Amino acid sequence: MRSIIIFVLLITSLPVCGLEHLVNWSQLSYQAYLSGADRDIDVVTGATPDKDYSVDTGPKSGLRWQHESTVQFNSRISLEINNDLFYSEKSHEPRNSFQYNQAGINFYYHDVYSSLKIGYSNRYYNEKLTKLLNIPGIQETIQQQMAHNTTLQYHLYLSRFKLGLYASLRNLEYVRFFPGEDEKGDFSDYSGREEEYDWTREWDSDLVSRLEMEFYLHQNWILHLHGFYKNDLNRSKFYDQSQYTLGLAYYRRFNFFNILKANISYQQQHSDALGKGKVHTIITDIRYTRRIGAFLAGFLSFTNHSCYDDQGKKFCYLVNMLRMQFKYSYRTERIQDSYILIGGKINPENNGNLVMIETSNHIWHELYLTAGVKYAPELYKQATGILEFYLTPDISFWIAEDFTDFKLFSPQHILSAGTTVIF
Repeated sequence: MRSIIIFVLLITSLPVCGLEHLVNWSQLSYQAYLSGADRDIDVVTGATPDKDYSVDTGPKSGLRWQHESTVQFNSRISLEINNDLFYSEKSHEPRNSFQYNQAGINFYYHDVYSSLKIGYSNRYYNEKLTKLLNIPGIQETIQQQMAHNTTLQYHLYLSRFKLGLYASLRNLEYVRFFPGEDEKGDFSDYSGREEEYDWTREWDSDLVSRLEMEFYLHQNWILHLHGFYKNDLNRSKFYDQSQYTLGLAYYRRFNFFNILKANISYQQQHSDALGKGKVHTIITDIRYTRRIGAFLAGFLSFTNHSCYDDQGKKFCYLVNMLRMQFKYSYRTERIQDSYILIGGKINPENNGNLVMIETSNHIWHELYLTAGVKYAPELYKQATGILEFYLTPDISFWIAEDFTDFKLFSPQHILSAGTTVIF
């Protein structure tokens, strides 16, 4: 609740700050969740089971409010404030929480040679509506209470050199539960039995830093060096990770209709979580983009990851991914473009094979229909649709349907209705 109050105070105080430009985007929606599952384990987003572990598969209602304010103080300085409030009788997303509020603020500065972004976000979980889960690095059964993220991004642009710095500090406040002396440690039916468990309130912190340097060797060739380090700031250093990348990239725009990008990189990473030795990866990536006329564009890309470790002297994995996508746009004079998008990818090592089609069409007056189908043979089938009516260019009302038939879980429906306002 405190974050909501602070967010409202910030929004109401903006008009008196001498602004050059202020834009607000706000969306309010209702969601209804339906599932065909009859057991908790069959529900991909989790459910609150009864004592016999059956699940009430009737419709579950939810509300979501999202708001974003963008403030332009002058040509160089801007501010972004956002808030995302969600409540549901059942979680619609795999976050194990039926109620949360996330608020964030980002400060931007840019000039001819540099750019700077400083951000902070806070996610609050209602502990009475948040399930227990396990998080890597904590290795305990916990319940999230509050998450804080502070980020810094800086870029320097010179004629033949580019520098990028990134840092992120994450602080997670959580409650760690463990059974009393007479309990067996079964958390599956925890709801309503809190008094039977002992608990402690603790913090988990991670510091992530990244350095990126690019040297423009020639008109089309770029040498890049990246360094990454994750410091698990807790008692255990098991999840500390370092990563170094050295690569050579080629970029050429032949003309307005043809673009070629290629990159080959060597990456070395080390972490106790990955084993005692270092992990070496060769990354190859090539992408060709083609535009045909003013309305049709597409690309074809191929990526290969070849990995081996110096401890076992053998390949850890080999990953190949081929992607292709085409988009045809038309009726671009309307409020919203109409288009047809067709794409797919072949990624057998990760069960990532996928084909998809999406279209957005102007139906009548200011009524639009956006629909899409995705099919991943090893994972799921999904169909989505949004019918949106623009009362004005800045105000719309919409209804949406999202149906997913999972390979390993029961199918689910998420029906939504809402309004979007820009002011």
